[in-house]
Amino acid sequence: MDGTIGKSQLSAILREIESHLLPSVVEGGLRSLAIYGLGGVGKTQIALAYAHEKLSELEAVFWIPAETELALQQAFSEIAVQSLKLPNAHPQAHHENTVLVKSWLQMTSKYFSPPSCQVVMSISCEMAFNTRQC
Repeated sequence: MDGTIGKSQLSAILREIESHLLPSVVEGGLRSLAIYGLGGVGKTQIALAYAHEKLSELEAVFWIPAETELALQQAFSEIAVQSLKLPNAHPQAHHENTVLVKSWLQMTSKYFSPPSCQVVMSISCEMAFNTRQC
């Protein structure tokens, strides 16, 4: 399979993602969605289309490769050191940087006001979208 999704199919998928991630008064809090499937079915295309469509509404977009544990650790370090320039972040302190990024994600949601504060984390291999109502 070539991973190409038609415009109408992509539009329908993006609407479905949006309806899932919309904050629920009953549930509140963190909403998550995983896009999964075999290689080449269009997961990346969907993730990129969603991020591009919502870019003006998002606080941050991170693409995190997760093919190996080291790639995952290095991605969190890159986010901490280069993207967010977090205090106490150091290039080789992978575990500490992961903790710093997770703390930033939790704290960020506290400082932004409604209607929404959203962060998209795309983790390749198994794409994950997380959004939090502030």
